[in-house]
Amino acid sequence: MKHELIQIKDEVINKIVVMTAIFFSLPFLFSLMRWFDIGWYIVYLFHTILYVSTISLALFRRKINYTQKTYLITILYLIIALFGLYNFALSGGFYYAIISMAILAILTERKIAILINLIIIVLFSFIAFGYSTSVLHPSVDITLLIQSPSHWFLTIFSIFSITLIFIFGFGDFYKKLTTTLIEKDKTTADLIFQKDLLERAEIKYKTLFDSANDAIFIIKGNQFIDCNEKTCEYFQLSKETLLSRNLIELSPIHQYDGQKSDRKAYDISKQVLEGSAMKFEWEFLKANGELFDASISLNKIILKDTVYIQAIMRDITEKKINDKELKNYRDQLEKLVAEKTKNIIDVNKELNTKNAELTEKNKLINDQVIQLKSVLHNLKLTQVQLLQAEKMASIGVLTAGIAHEINNPLNFIMGAYEGLKEYHERENIHENNEENKVYINALKTGIERTTAIVQGLTQFSRSSNSYNEDCDINSIIENTLVILNNKLKDRITIKKELTSDVLIKGNIGELHQIFINLISNSSDAINANGSITIKTFVLSKKLIVEIIDSGCGINPENLNKITDPFFTTKAPGKGTGLGLSICYKLMQNNNGTMEFQSEINKGTLTRLTFHIIAKYE
Repeated sequence: MKHELIQIKDEVINKIVVMTAIFFSLPFLFSLMRWFDIGWYIVYLFHTILYVSTISLALFRRKINYTQKTYLITILYLIIALFGLYNFALSGGFYYAIISMAILAILTERKIAILINLIIIVLFSFIAFGYSTSVLHPSVDITLLIQSPSHWFLTIFSIFSITLIFIFGFGDFYKKLTTTLIEKDKTTADLIFQKDLLERAEIKYKTLFDSANDAIFIIKGNQFIDCNEKTCEYFQLSKETLLSRNLIELSPIHQYDGQKSDRKAYDISKQVLEGSAMKFEWEFLKANGELFDASISLNKIILKDTVYIQAIMRDITEKKINDKELKNYRDQLEKLVAEKTKNIIDVNKELNTKNAELTEKNKLINDQVIQLKSVLHNLKLTQVQLLQAEKMASIGVLTAGIAHEINNPLNFIMGAYEGLKEYHERENIHENNEENKVYINALKTGIERTTAIVQGLTQFSRSSNSYNEDCDINSIIENTLVILNNKLKDRITIKKELTSDVLIKGNIGELHQIFINLISNSSDAINANGSITIKTFVLSKKLIVEIIDSGCGINPENLNKITDPFFTTKAPGKGTGLGLSICYKLMQNNNGTMEFQSEINKGTLTRLTFHIIAKYE
């Protein structure tokens, strides 16, 4: 309690020192401001020294002990009081002596406070006697001092500051002191309560100790120190007799494992005293010499600074007998199980043999099913290819005949065009010359367009088994667009972004079929007006062709089926299907790949990839 009281006083004096440094700031300024009202006096320099001393004490308060701080702050207050009284008589700050006495009365011993109080009275009496006999005179004209606003502000704020120091400084002292006393009372009450609980716990422990169903005893070395009634019951000895015996006397010479009881007991006790809890089985002797088996748990305990071993023991003789019978029963059961297991293994081997035969037959059936599926798929694909080949052969014969029939009259028209052109140039016809040129150019344009269509039909229907032809993809795309012009015009906007001419190896006729089929599918996917963008570009020494339409798109569940033979999403009467199984096969023939990306109502992108054989300007 004394240490806590000193700590409280130290906190209070620290607070008073800090508050003094803070609250002396304004009085110090007001003191200096009197310089403007009543003139300069040496007392201002003294005030400055006192204020700097107060600030220094506040800054270094942690490095000064409690007693030194108490006397230093008290002396500062007394100097201010005496100096004010000496220089300004009753107009000075003599009231600062009150707080100095309060600090001494509360924070120091009573004798010291009374002694310093007597010294203050003597000093005040000397000053009073000096003024009464006119030996002393005020350093400043009291009339001027009373008329100075700064002096009144100084006096008012000084009283206010002292009051705050009383409230917060000494108020905190009494508050902390009261709180500490209350906490001490509470701690004392808790200690009393804990002592009462401890006494009750000892009684409770003693009751549990004596009435426990297990034997509990305390030993030091091998000697019994204390035990409960159950221990006496197990050994069939009275408590007095048991406490005069030791464990080795109540044990056979050897234990289950053949070790001597005294040696084994020593090893176990050593481990327990080193801090290890031990649990083991032990064989004991009753008073009549009968052996009994026990399960023992040992723990180290400390009572009144003395180390003991506490043992909890349970008689397991009956349990050992039951365990032995159970082991015999288990051995017999394991023997029966082994015989049954052997029979089951024999049956299982026979079943495994039959199962292996069934598995082999099932494997043969599965292989035949896989082969049959492959044959059916190839047959279906061959059927599609055969139909396509027959169709293309028929179209080839038809387009070849049409091209031949168109070429004959086209040659006549071309000859007439050349003759007419030559005639106009030779005769130098000037009348309506510009109008005639328009007609002649229109005739030429018609002939060229008809020639392009015939050439496109010829390329489309050409039959060749060679895949080593030099194929210009850009020219094939242009021929395809000419052939499909009637299907696309006035409805589909064609956007072309073609790279410079690139050659690939392949079959020109089959490549025409691929592009006619893909562009025709894109056109069919656009219900009203739309656009088809055709891009060609080179990437990593490969030619990439992308056909992008703004059509209805393909459902995700159908996207993996569109290259299957005979698969179609078209309604009955709207066509025979997408024809992409043929395109897929033709792309493989031409050493290319084909892939699709599509979103419903956003369109479809078809990407073709070919190997480049050459570039040319």
